[in-house]
Amino acid sequence: MAGVPTAAQRWQLLSRICRRVARSSELDEVLGPVLRDLGERAGLQRVSLALVDARSGEVRLEAAHGLTPGEVRRGRYRVGEGLIGRAVMRSDDGELPGPQLARSIRSHPHFLDRTGALDAGVDRGLVCVPIHWQGAPVAVLSAYRRAMEVH
Repeated sequence: MAGVPTAAQRWQLLSRICRRVARSSELDEVLGPVLRDLGERAGLQRVSLALVDARSGEVRLEAAHGLTPGEVRRGRYRVGEGLIGRAVMRSDDGELPGPQLARSIRSHPHFLDRTGALDAGVDRGLVCVPIHWQGAPVAVLSAYRRAMEVH
C-alpha cells in the first residue's frame, strides 16, 4: 500500500489532472486517464466517478479505473440507495450530503456490491465523496483501498 503522499506529490497530481482536463473538450476522453492517474498515484485499487441524473434520480458509474466495462455498467443506484446513492441524498432538513465511508465493505450495512468488489475475496474500505455544483450534488467520486485491520 502506498504511503501518504507529500504536499508536493499531491500538488503535482492535481496539476497533472488539471492540465489533462484543460486540454480536452470531451469529458469521456479525460475521465478514464484522470481516474487512472488518481488510482495509481494514490495507491487506490478501484476509483470511479458516478454522475447524478436529476430527471431519473439515477446515479450511474460513468468512468472508472480498476473496474471492467461490465462492472461499470452494473454500477447503477437510485439516490439514497447504497453508499454511492447515499452520498448524493440530502438530509431531511435539506443539508447537502457529505462523504460516505465504509472501513469494511464486507460488513457495512449499506454496501450493495453491484460491481462485484467482493468477488476477489479481499475486504476493502470505500469512501464516496459527493461533488456539488451550484448547491446540488452532481457526481460521486468513489475509491477503494484494502481494508485496514484495527488492533
